[in-house]
Amino acid sequence: MNGIYGEDVGEVCQVCDTPIQKSIIGQRGTFFCPRCQR
Repeated sequence: MNGIYGEDVGEVCQVCDTPIQKSIIGQRGTFFCPRCQR
């Protein structure tokens, strides 16, 4: 795992334990925490 956010859907955020989600923007996949990032 790199940094705070994982590289796989289903891993949990190290800050709030919320499952990480993936969004595709353009042709790139971005992993983010839906609770910490608004």
